[in-house]
Amino acid sequence: MVQIDLWPFEIHGGFRGFQRVPSGLHYIAVLHDASYRGSWDFLQNEALVKVFDHHTSSLVGADDATQATFRQMADRGAMSQVLIQYPELAVAQWHQLTSHITPENFSAIHTIKAKDIHLTTSRDDLIASYQWAFLKVVVVYPENLDVADMQDWVAWVQGVCSADSAFISKNISFCNAFMDLLPLHLNLLPAAYQPVVDSLKIGAMELSDKIKKIIQIS
Repeated sequence: MVQIDLWPFEIHGGFRGFQRVPSGLHYIAVLHDASYRGSWDFLQNEALVKVFDHHTSSLVGADDATQATFRQMADRGAMSQVLIQYPELAVAQWHQLTSHITPENFSAIHTIKAKDIHLTTSRDDLIASYQWAFLKVVVVYPENLDVADMQDWVAWVQGVCSADSAFISKNISFCNAFMDLLPLHLNLLPAAYQPVVDSLKIGAMELSDKIKKIIQIS
């Protein structure tokens, strides 16, 4: 099995990768020894070439010669028959999930936690940090979830939903972007997380009401 973003695929001999993958941040994982070993990478202006290192049980960047060879083959279309097409239906959804995460802010957003939402942080970095908190949860199967990642994402949702009117008024564009994302996030979580989803819906509705009141007042 191989996974790209939220999509798993069964693979057989001859698999060489994916085609028509949109630019941006992506998660690639392979099933090895009964568990998925994943890697986060940015696809930008050229094909990304990864190899599985059996010594470390991880996906790593290929050496320069291998990268050059496979990029040339990809550019010529020589591997099209053995490349899995990225699901067209996933393009817009994955863009919404990752749109504010860039190579420039990727390292910085790892350090921004839910407790930091009241600090002076750019709107885009706040949204990117929230997107990252959710991505770490949704790309892995529930049985492989790091509990700390789920706690971090829940803390984000609870922190924003419980924010007072002063914070919402000062950060209305962030709160609107957050509310655009939250329904999608709640819908994407597997059934195993339903108790968590149910517990967060009330807070989401309360935040929506607070935003509406502030917009009406302003």
